[in-house]
Amino acid sequence: MERGKRFVLDTSAIFCLKDNEAGAARVEWILEKAKQKQAKVFVSFMTLMEYLYICYMRFGKELAHRA
Repeated sequence: MERGKRFVLDTSAIFCLKDNEAGAARVEWILEKAKQKQAKVFVSFMTLMEYLYICYMRFGKELAHRA
């Protein structure tokens, strides 16, 4: 990939996609570009931890481990 686009997804972008909220189509488009090797997507460790924590608080331990 030559000087392609780069995106950083935060927790709200991940939940937006998961919950099919406004902006989900944009996040899906970004992920599709990454799948096609036309972009790079980055997610920080803390974003992943926050996502798992929120899932744990919303849905409980069992479902959070499946997220």
